[in-house]
Amino acid sequence: MPRLETATETDIESQPTRIEHDCIGSAAVPANVYWGIHTLRAINNFPVSGITVSDHPEIIHAYGAVKLACARANRELAARHLATITGLPIRPAADPVGATSGVSDFVMLSSVIKRTALHLGKIANDLRLLASGPRAGLAEIQLPPRQAGSSIMPGKVNPVIPECVNQTVFMVMGMDTTVSYAAQAGQLQLNAFEPVMLHAMLDGMHMLARAMDTLRERCVNGIKVNKEVGMAEAMRSSSLATSLIDYVGYEKAVQIAKDALAKNTTVRAAADKEGSIRPEILDSILDPRDLTRVY
Repeated sequence: MPRLETATETDIESQPTRIEHDCIGSAAVPANVYWGIHTLRAINNFPVSGITVSDHPEIIHAYGAVKLACARANRELAARHLATITGLPIRPAADPVGATSGVSDFVMLSSVIKRTALHLGKIANDLRLLASGPRAGLAEIQLPPRQAGSSIMPGKVNPVIPECVNQTVFMVMGMDTTVSYAAQAGQLQLNAFEPVMLHAMLDGMHMLARAMDTLRERCVNGIKVNKEVGMAEAMRSSSLATSLIDYVGYEKAVQIAKDALAKNTTVRAAADKEGSIRPEILDSILDPRDLTRVY
């Protein structure tokens, strides 16, 4: 008589069960579940991550779509039926052997997810830098306060939302590394590690989407621009001296910029002291709003 097995993570003794069989024996499966003996063995044998297929409903939907397409068609028509069922632009692989041997499409998708994460991380980095302060940093923008600041720096608002986004980016980069290692670990036509690739990419996409929503709703929408600080820093920029070249030539414009830096003053003040350009012209050509066309 085949040995009867029970699930270690499913309490089958307190509920009705059904007996299912496979090539290595029999097992009692809860009668009220849709899964069978193969899933039961997975529950028994892999108590590692705690992640189940149901944690990502997209996988279940994909399984169902593939099975329905196969039920409706033979091999040649399956892709067309699958495209109809899912509404996705699915088509047969140009090289079925190559598609079976490798998982380059997963690698490409994972790299796109990572690239999106890197762009998002750059935005978060910019926000943290522009909001640094309130005294020693740039302080060009104010982020909405979401948590109390540091106890040793009263008044400081920590950029907790951008920092949360940064940490999400780190996670996504790690997930891309997981996909890369799993993709190269296949053997011949067997790619045994597709499950971890799917879970890593789905985790990354969902986490990244939530990070984007959080950044927009709890940070970007509440940003205040310190116009006075921005204008003061723009007026102190030595790059404004470029606008003087048409009036005093390159060499003199460079000297004015050097004088402004050496005396810790503005290009406007240094140019006014130099005296080659009338004050009203300086006011016109050194206005950062005109130079950047921002109004």
